[in-house]
Amino acid sequence: MLLIFIQVQLDILELDFGKNFVVGPHILTRFLSYQSSLKELVLFRDAGIPQDTFAQPVTQSFRSLVYLHLGIDTRAEDEAHAVVIDCSVFEPCQYLRKLGIFGNTRTRRHNIKELVNTDHLSDRILALVFKNVNVGADDLENLIFRTRHMVKLMFDNIGSTHGLGMKLGLLKSVIEGKKCREIIVKGFNPEDADAAAHAEFARLHELHAESTFPNCQFHAKFNDELGQFISICM
Repeated sequence: MLLIFIQVQLDILELDFGKNFVVGPHILTRFLSYQSSLKELVLFRDAGIPQDTFAQPVTQSFRSLVYLHLGIDTRAEDEAHAVVIDCSVFEPCQYLRKLGIFGNTRTRRHNIKELVNTDHLSDRILALVFKNVNVGADDLENLIFRTRHMVKLMFDNIGSTHGLGMKLGLLKSVIEGKKCREIIVKGFNPEDADAAAHAEFARLHELHAESTFPNCQFHAKFNDELGQFISICM
């Protein structure tokens, strides 16, 4: 019976490798090795499960994978032990349309970039959700502007200093270039905030103090009738 279960191929798979996950690694590896036609993959990884565990079902399902939600335990004692997520593993997935990567909520954050090689992601992605994971500001800009048709962007706690996170200039460019239909940002990097950027920030968010940048929230949707973004209260 167990062998039959291991060999089952699924369209949708959701796994949570928490502390109570009792399946042995050899059974898990065999089960994932049979997954080659997944359309949706939702995975939550505890610290004891290596990132390579997820690479196999992702790369084997490159012809079918449309939705990927990846939760990773990114807690680290210091920068030397920072967890890094290599996006090059997603490169074969050219049909991937929605990608969500979630780290841990933590009170003491380091300034190491945790999401790398984002230029390997498909330019056909429609929705990006990054939460509690450090993303380089330049990587974020390149990723957004090389996609063909972005629908939704959601960035929450992805860095606010040392070249990480969403900068005001990028937000302004996304809005002016109408690069997506909806954008949600919680926490900004004010490193590029000159006087003009502060004025734009105040107009969009009705906030004026630089100290609010790392914790402020912004949510806007594009209104077709008005031809512009409309701010939404959060």
